[in-house]
Amino acid sequence: MRRHFLNCLLFSFTLALLVPALFDTDCRAEYRCDSGACLPIALCESHYVTKGTERVDCYPYTCEQSGVCRTECASVSDCVAPTVCGFDGRCIEPPMAPEVGCAASPRHRGGAPAGVGAALVALVVARRRRSR
Repeated sequence: MRRHFLNCLLFSFTLALLVPALFDTDCRAEYRCDSGACLPIALCESHYVTKGTERVDCYPYTCEQSGVCRTECASVSDCVAPTVCGFDGRCIEPPMAPEVGCAASPRHRGGAPAGVGAALVALVVARRRRSR
């Protein structure tokens, strides 16, 4: 622990002494103070986390505003498109749409159905036989 603390000391130009960083203002602009250490500020943009000059891609997850990549999802907004949140809490590729499924048959555009035509023909034939 003491070794970590000594590694975190900053040189103060105003006092010309070695002093630990106590406030964010004790660190450079792109750093923050954390337990006496100046650490790079982590910025989250969609699914990229930027810490100083390092840029990390969190795909297929988005990052949290704290600058950490998510490791599981609770909703589709925790995933980078086109991935979606699966039932097991992982971002996955969306399932393919089925090629077959529910479909309506095309509408019959002709006249009367064939059964009606056959019945009419049978009726005409039956009348002719009676009339003879």
